[in-house]
Amino acid sequence: FPQDPSGWVTFAKAAEAVIPQFAGDCSQVDFQEFKDRVVGWYERQQASLTFCQHFSLMINNFEQILNACAPAALAAVLMKLETVYYEDPVKWDTLLGIYLS
Repeated sequence: FPQDPSGWVTFAKAAEAVIPQFAGDCSQVDFQEFKDRVVGWYERQQASLTFCQHFSLMINNFEQILNACAPAALAAVLMKLETVYYEDPVKWDTLLGIYLS
């Protein structure tokens, strides 16, 4: 992930431009850091700006992330499912379909 905060101005960038290092497997540092932050969220309700950025990046580039590291993509979708559970039944059904397929 870009260390320069100006690199996070928008998530509308092409995934290849934002996350070129996601072309490998789940052992990459970025995925391991996301996993650690997900554990921190579920075990200690610990959040950070970096965690929110990683989470948004995973959701906004779901197909690319799914191909690179399915567990990271599925963890992000599961978290998104939890955020929309009470919000909108249509969103819930759509995301649940993605998660289960």
